[in-house]
This record gives sequence, structure tokens and C-alpha cells, in this order.
Amino acid sequence: MELDVELEGFSGPLDLLCHLVESGEMSASEISVSELIRVYSDFLIRNERATINEMAAFFSLTARLLLGKLKAILPSLPGVSQDHEEEIVETELIEQTLVRYRPYRAAAAYLAEMMRSRGRCFTRNSSEEGPPWFDMGDLYSLSVLWWEMVRRKREGTQSLETDLEEEWDGIPAATPEEEQVEGRMAEIEMLLSSRGALLLSEVLGTPCSRHLLVVTLLALLEMARLGRVRLHQEELFGDVRISG
Repeated sequence: MELDVELEGFSGPLDLLCHLVESGEMSASEISVSELIRVYSDFLIRNERATINEMAAFFSLTARLLLGKLKAILPSLPGVSQDHEEEIVETELIEQTLVRYRPYRAAAAYLAEMMRSRGRCFTRNSSEEGPPWFDMGDLYSLSVLWWEMVRRKREGTQSLETDLEEEWDGIPAATPEEEQVEGRMAEIEMLLSSRGALLLSEVLGTPCSRHLLVVTLLALLEMARLGRVRLHQEELFGDVRISG
């Protein structure tokens, strides 16, 4: 969090105030110590975190500034010369504080330049990334495609006439029970654990009744929704590869 200072004759970040004092453009006697303490207190309340060393360094600098202001305001005793050596020592202490702060200002300037350079680059929007999402599409159309695949698989067999009689006219005659779907899911998981990957034609087997096909489709769709299996079809009306 940046510490902004608003004093009489100055308004800006603490970094700029240090620069003005360091370059001699502003005298320490022109700084309102009480206002500086008030601004710093507000900064601590907003930031809600500060180390003991940071607070001690700030109040040490504030005390030295206050001492310099007192020496500038109070008249000196007659016949007593100003102790220039003590003033030099106080000035050196302030300069040492500014020297310790200078690397942080340089690092801030470097990071600001890096941010400007980064702003000229194009990056992918993070909102595009996320967990994988599977679009099942139209379940009716998917079922029709799989029925066509089964029909072509059985084409030329002796059970062709029976399959034609059971050709799907839209909706199954009976809805499978939930226990049947869960049992079929367990069977498919056992096959995958032993073989790693399967084809839909292998799962259905030959011959395959309409009820078994519906239960298998519901089980595969539920497993795909839960992320337990991945379904892949190389071509239209082709076999479907099932992998865990």
C-alpha cells in the first residue's frame, strides 16, 4: 500500500517527499511533523499491518525532524554559538535513512517499467481457463447415432429381423431403474480397471437388447458427467472409445 502525504506546501507520496528533502528542494523545517504523524497513523489503520522496525524507523526520523524544527524556532542564548557539528550529525542521520530507502525506490521504478512493458504484450484471458467442460449435446441425436452404429454392426447377422422389429421409435417402452444404471456403471468400471480402455461395441456385446443398450447409454452418460470416463468417436457412425 502506498503512503500518500498531504502537508502544507506538499501533496504526494512519501517517495516524492524523500526525494525533495534529499535533493535540497525542501527544508526539513518546512515539514509539519504533527501532520506527518497523523498521515502515518491513518496509513497504519488502513494497512492493518506494520512491523516494529518500520514503526521505530519512522518515529526515529520524525523525532530528528522535530529536533531540527525546535532548534530553528527557539532563539539561541546570547554569546553561545550554534553547534554546527550537531547539525551536521542530524543531517547525516536523515541522509542515512534516505540512503536505506533509495534501493526500494529504485526497485519500485524497475517494477513499474516491467509492468509497462508487460502491458504491451498480449496474454490469454484467464477467464478462458478453468475445469474441463463436456457438452453432451442432444441426447436424442446421440442415441440415434449409436443405434445406427449398432444396426450396422449387426447387419448381416441372423438376428437382423429381430433387431429391425426393435428399431427405436423415439422413447424406450420402460424406464430403467436407478439400481440397474448404477450396477451397469460398476460393471463398466471393472472392465476399465482390467483393460484400461474399451469400445462401445465390446461393452454392448452381441446380441444386445434394447433395454441393455438404454441402460448402458445412461450409465456411460452419467459416468462422463461425473468425469469417471472419457468418450471419443473418430468418425461419424464409428465406434466409440471409452477410457478412464
